Order: sequence, then C-alpha cells, then structure tokens
Amino acid sequence: IEYDEIQAGYRIRQGDGITNVDIYLYDSLSSGAGYCAQIGESVEELFIKAREILSGCDCDSACQRCLKHYRNQRIQYDLDRFMAIELLDYGQTHEIPPILSAQEAFDAILPLRQLLRDEGIAITTDGSTVTVKRESKSKHCIVHPALLKRLNRVAGDSVYVSIEALKYAKPFALKRITDAFNE
Repeated sequence: IEYDEIQAGYRIRQGDGITNVDIYLYDSLSSGAGYCAQIGESVEELFIKAREILSGCDCDSACQRCLKHYRNQRIQYDLDRFMAIELLDYGQTHEIPPILSAQEAFDAILPLRQLLRDEGIAITTDGSTVTVKRESKSKHCIVHPALLKRLNRVAGDSVYVSIEALKYAKPFALKRITDAFNE
C-alpha cells in the first residue's frame, strides 16, 4: 500500500462529562481498494503495531523511523511519540497519565531556573512538592501531561503547567508561572 492511499482524521466529542476521540481512516481514492474496511477488522492489531513502532524507537520525540514523514513535514515540530503513546493508551483504556512526581516536575522546570530567577522567582522542592516563590508569595507548581489541558491555569496556591509546554513551549510555560504571581 502506498503511503497516501489511506488517509486519517479525528474529531473530539464531549458530552455527559466524557471526552471521546474518534479516529477515522478512509481510502483516499474515490473508489478505493477497500483497505480501510480490512483495517477495521484488525483495529487491535493496528494499535499493537502502532505501540510497537512508537515504543520501539530510541529518538527523543520523533524521527523518520516512528512519526516523521515527508507528508507531515509542516507539523513535525509538534510530533512527540511519547504523547502519541499516551493518546493511544487513553483511546484504549480511558486512563489519563498521572501528574508528574515532585522530582520529575522539578527536573522538567530546571531549564527555566535562570529565567525564573531573572523574574525574581525561586524554585525549590522538598521531595514531595515543587514550590515557586517570589518575595513573600509562594505557589505549588504542578506539572501534568497534555491530556489534562484544562489544568493549564492558576488555582489558589497552585500553578499548573503541562510537561509539553515545559519541553516545547518554554516561553509559554515561563509566562504561566510568572503570571501566577500577578493574580
């Protein structure tokens, strides 16, 4: 099968407190060869093979062996095999990845340490929480997976930021943390 003979898309549906993601495949030719009908009979095998490809790669986020292809070159900076695995897991089990541990969160925020210092913000951890502090104000910093996008906010004594923002959108993550002290 040629790469462009099968196309895919998705839609997000929300209702009754549940968010569903529908992934659909279709033959790109108007009178296609029926490949998608055959795939529909082997969805579980498709998920297994996708997981093998994504977890079997040793790249940092995406490469030609797992996700990158000539046809997706315009969005390659957004591709992340670890996020793809999380989405695949969610699609199969409806389980959202957990919020990062304090040590994982601290390690993820460390690249911003100097920029936060420049804003007068110190970052510390006691092993169970990560704290960001400016003058007499302090907030718990909670790092979460992108699937919990609704947590991208400040609430009470906590500021929430996604791990993906800390990896790929550092200015956004920095703004999220600094803005927590302006509210």
